[in-house]
Amino acid sequence: SATINNSERKFGKHPTQKPLQVMCHFIDLLSNEDDVVLDPFMGSGSAGVGCKLLKRKFVGIELSEEYYNIAKNKMIVADLFAGVGGLSQGFIKAGCKVAFAVEFDPEIAESYKKNHPTTEVFAEDITQLNISKIKERHPQIDIIMGGPPCQGFSQKGKRLSLNDPRNFLFKQFVRFVAEFKPKYFVLENVPNIITTSNGYFKDQIISEFNKLGYEVCCGVLH
Repeated sequence: SATINNSERKFGKHPTQKPLQVMCHFIDLLSNEDDVVLDPFMGSGSAGVGCKLLKRKFVGIELSEEYYNIAKNKMIVADLFAGVGGLSQGFIKAGCKVAFAVEFDPEIAESYKKNHPTTEVFAEDITQLNISKIKERHPQIDIIMGGPPCQGFSQKGKRLSLNDPRNFLFKQFVRFVAEFKPKYFVLENVPNIITTSNGYFKDQIISEFNKLGYEVCCGVLH
């Protein structure tokens, strides 16, 4: 077990939380897909997260109602345009589990895998991915997050606006949301995405999600 300091406990971590990477190692070593794994002292659910990611069935027992509810309510996340996994790490610290990530650059994808070895990584062109097949492997996604390429909007980029095909990759984000229908989504980018082309991209993004039934709140975080 790993001792968790007080600053981390507010994220729903048990005082002696079992590290996820360690749990996944032993689950993978000692069981097979579709096996049933029993954790009689479940805590906040690290073993359950590992079983979910490695496609095992899980039975957990926990005396504390507080930690039982934390384990039961962990949200499952997908990370698009994932990079090396910074956003994933933030969501993991908040008590979520990241089921899969998409990153086009193979070297960056390898770095993501090293940072998050229990997450399935698709190192492919997101426009060519078969989302239905991914959904068969990961039917429940509660949150979709990600940061489509920002170079076309950044103050340091060429800012070709409507002539930059990267600026339209948000449509792939919309495609995943339409398929998985998550409870929430977080689309991150540079501040200029709000004002580029007189707000064209901001308006398009909001419109696409509104059509799917989502209310959108956007702004600049400092």
